[in-house]
Amino acid sequence: MSSNAISVPFFGARKLARRLSAEVDDLQARLSAEEAKTQKLAEIGRSLVADAKAIQAERDQALAQLAELGGLSILELEKRKQETQTEIAKLSTQSKGIG
Repeated sequence: MSSNAISVPFFGARKLARRLSAEVDDLQARLSAEEAKTQKLAEIGRSLVADAKAIQAERDQALAQLAELGGLSILELEKRKQETQTEIAKLSTQSKGIG
């Protein structure tokens, strides 16, 4: 019974008490199961956060190495490629006008 006000019959009080006790036991078992699920999800979350931090550290290290070597990122390479293609097209147009 989930009602706040429970009427207790004069005859059958023990039966009601047993039923309520069984309901309490069931609710406690369900609560324990949900707490276990919550704990497991919290552990998974902590593991994911730790993995993400490790990946970020590796990324930062790789970027530092790239900067040390004077390398360019993919975005920078794409930008340079586009600039070079534009310059080639401009020079090609100029050389056609001369020749």
